[in-house]
Amino acid sequence: AITVLAAIVEVSSDAAATSEGLAENFVLARSDFLDDAEGWDIVGEARELSVSDGALHARDTGAGLWFFAAPARFLGDVRRAYTGALSFQFGHFHTDSAGRDPIQAEDVVLVSSRYNMTVSRAGLIPPWIFS
Repeated sequence: AITVLAAIVEVSSDAAATSEGLAENFVLARSDFLDDAEGWDIVGEARELSVSDGALHARDTGAGLWFFAAPARFLGDVRRAYTGALSFQFGHFHTDSAGRDPIQAEDVVLVSSRYNMTVSRAGLIPPWIFS
């Protein structure tokens, strides 16, 4: 089983209105996983969702895909994030991988049930390898 982790997930806009005008990089939602999973879940062939050392961990249970699913504060009307950024760090532990490389698939999948639309991107960030 491969252990995958994510650390510091953040959605921000380019600018946000304040009483003084516009503030750069206004953070709309953030998870740093310092104390707990902060409402994140796993969907697909994975188990053992846990948090340690400021990272969210899960172990795969087969050859199928699985994803971390964001909590409510990352969901809903996110028009304020237009032209902003979604930033995250992720990787896998090589010692748990049985010599296998990470699955080459989508790194991020955004789903809108309201508009019946899915947008995904692969190859955004090469995974960290921990030995």
